[in-house]
Amino acid sequence: TLEYTNQFDEAIEAYKRSIGAIENAPRCVYYHLGSVYCKTNRHFEAIEELKKSNKIKENYRAYRELGWAFFGLKDYLASKAAFKKSIQMRKHWSAYRGLGNVMFKLGKYAKAKKAIQKSAKLELAKNGVSYCNLGWLFFDLHDYKSAIEEFRNSININQNPEAYRGLGSSLLKLNNFTNAKEALEESLSLSQHW
Repeated sequence: TLEYTNQFDEAIEAYKRSIGAIENAPRCVYYHLGSVYCKTNRHFEAIEELKKSNKIKENYRAYRELGWAFFGLKDYLASKAAFKKSIQMRKHWSAYRGLGNVMFKLGKYAKAKKAIQKSAKLELAKNGVSYCNLGWLFFDLHDYKSAIEEFRNSININQNPEAYRGLGSSLLKLNNFTNAKEALEESLSLSQHW
């Protein structure tokens, strides 16, 4: 529970103690330790622990987290391979979202769009993150009308500051200053509560 309440330092120490106390620690302990390292941007340590987890028994979650760790290090080819392996094992929205982000960084915009759209379908309207990513993809491609649509899709699922920031930025690009100001103010207001 420490990991899920953002008590990351305590979680790392607890997982390390578990590994030290158990002769053959289960795969899940290495996975969770790697996951916490990834959440705290300690990507090299995350990769080390996630590889240990997969050595005991391969798991789609560990490959997905490996994808995010490699992404954090800007090793997009390794990230792509990890996300693809995760998807091969189980089609999960977060792995598709990661793959979409990687494809975007590699300049493969059509593949990025396809992966993030797949992510949005699989996400089943849980938190709107995939739509927000799709909005940023369209924003970076200067397709501001499509970006606005995707940011609004995200907001309809979950009132989040990142989607409002994207909406405001897109509206600014289309010279819709009044609505842009409202969206950006809402982003700032929500940011205080996140």
